[in-house]
Amino acid sequence: MEPTQSVAEKEKRIWDLRSELESMNQRCDVYGKNLLVILRDMEDQKLKLSVKVQNARLSLKE
Repeated sequence: MEPTQSVAEKEKRIWDLRSELESMNQRCDVYGKNLLVILRDMEDQKLKLSVKVQNARLSLKE
């Protein structure tokens, strides 16, 4: 920013930066929610795989 900017120009720049920050925060929220969905799905898949491995072990012992 140049020191010769008017107050109106500075206020517009602040508004623009706030708007950009809000947009980025919304994107981060969406990414975070998507990541949680993926992590939950991975946990579910891990549990299902553990059950399959356990069943396979039990069937081999028989």
